Amino acid sequence: MNNEPVAWQYQWEGHTCWTKMPHEGCIPLYTHPAQELNDGGEPVKNATYWKRQYNEMSALNDRLKSSLYHANEQIKYLEFHPADLTYEEIMESLAELEHEQWMTWAKNLKDTEALSIQRLNRWLHCFKPYSELSEEMKEHDREWARKALAILRKANEK
Repeated sequence: MNNEPVAWQYQWEGHTCWTKMPHEGCIPLYTHPAQELNDGGEPVKNATYWKRQYNEMSALNDRLKSSLYHANEQIKYLEFHPADLTYEEIMESLAELEHEQWMTWAKNLKDTEALSIQRLNRWLHCFKPYSELSEEMKEHDREWARKALAILRKANEK
């Protein structure tokens, strides 16, 4: 039996899909060999399929736990350093924490998912401490810090 891939599972616009030929914009999730497909070209839901589903959900759970941990760290930090910091200092601290959270998530994704070479090449120069990032790259993290501060402001207004 031919073990060449004959169908690909991919993610596109937030949906998991199947195709016989991957196209641009797809994030490949899994390549199915012929023996894993039924006559209609859909994956056979055997033990291998369910093990892969379990592993994908487990990895997602780990990423969510990591995000919750980092959000909790942001809360602890803000509670420990109340009004003695300026808005800019708080925003910069949150941006640094956001970068640490992103690096944890991205490295986990890199280790558990099949990512494109283009994505990995874009990310490689960002896998370093926040203080070593260019101002342009720091600004991406600052955008998320500003969003978090806007939510906190709204919460304080109530």
